[in-house]
Amino acid sequence: MIINKITKSYVERFDKPNENWATDKAAYYLVDSNSEFAAKIRENSPFFDFVLDDNGNLVDVTPTERPPEPEPEPTLEEKLAEQAETISMLTECVLEMSEYVYQ
Repeated sequence: MIINKITKSYVERFDKPNENWATDKAAYYLVDSNSEFAAKIRENSPFFDFVLDDNGNLVDVTPTERPPEPEPEPTLEEKLAEQAETISMLTECVLEMSEYVYQ
């Protein structure tokens, strides 16, 4: 597994689980894909901060707060129900106004 130092995204090649195969090796940290550390990265990416040792080697990650989940899009049924309610309300308004017009 290699981890991009800027985006904190990771890429794995199962034929090279413990090798930095990137063209720009300096732009990535290397973590053994079969380790518990790799599982922690998969679980939290990209919401973590790097923890480096004195030599600049990646030794851990500290999970950070995730942004809130976006509100789910309304279903087709919900959209249709809202439109039906609007049509019903407008129909009532038209009927009520017609009573005044035809008096």
